[in-house]
Amino acid sequence: MDLTIEIYAYLFSSIFLISIIMKITLKLSGKYDKTPKSVQIEEVLFIPFYCIGLVAMFGYVYDRYIFVREFWQVYTVCLMLSVMGSFWLPKLKWIKSHVSKKAYLLTVIIGNVIALPYFYMVIVYAFLEPWGIPSA
Repeated sequence: MDLTIEIYAYLFSSIFLISIIMKITLKLSGKYDKTPKSVQIEEVLFIPFYCIGLVAMFGYVYDRYIFVREFWQVYTVCLMLSVMGSFWLPKLKWIKSHVSKKAYLLTVIIGNVIALPYFYMVIVYAFLEPWGIPSA
């Protein structure tokens, strides 16, 4: 696999891990309590969900087939629905209410551009990669 893709996978995973560590640190220090409960619940639910996608991303990077293809296809559809639906979830609504319209749009655009290779790898892994293992 291309070294650039491998580097991206590790950088993206590192950013995700740092984000989790920061949230835990803020929670332990009491500063996360200023964040609305609905946003905290959303983040607690989505952290494991996106971690599953990291498995698919590294499966793509290292050409390893983990679990069954149908699982990844269902997961990918759910992932894309969650991305499209994120605009109606508490976190983005909360961010939108605390920053200017320009800052909000920049946040959404930059976040999605950074995540595009992740989405690409998960989609290709689930639907386009030739799997050398039989379906379940």
